[in-house]
Amino acid sequence: MKTSLATSLLASLLLSSITSVAGPNGMDMEKMMQQAEAAQACFENIDESQLMALEKQGRKMEQEINALCKAGKASVATSKAIKYSLKMQQDPSFKQIQQCAKYMDGMMPVPKPYMPIEEGESEKSTSVCN
Repeated sequence: MKTSLATSLLASLLLSSITSVAGPNGMDMEKMMQQAEAAQACFENIDESQLMALEKQGRKMEQEINALCKAGKASVATSKAIKYSLKMQQDPSFKQIQQCAKYMDGMMPVPKPYMPIEEGESEKSTSVCN
């Protein structure tokens, strides 16, 4: 199977992060390399056209949310972002990406895009516009 540019870039990113965080123990480095190779192999099995479609949808959603924020409609923007997030969690391609990403657990910090609203927090503090 031919390696896509996105997969090559991902592999390069993983390998560079591995060399910068690996300890002096050669076993840690070897394990990290195996994880990176497994992640790359997994990502190669995802249809690139589906990845591109997800990226396009994400960019469109980002523009819509930014426009709502600029218009002062933070609650509408937050609601739209949450609905989109729930939709993405059901998308088969996104689920594949999540499975492949599990190979990278512990290799580099991965921010969580949405955190649940904690009791006592105001909606304003959890708005996507903040």
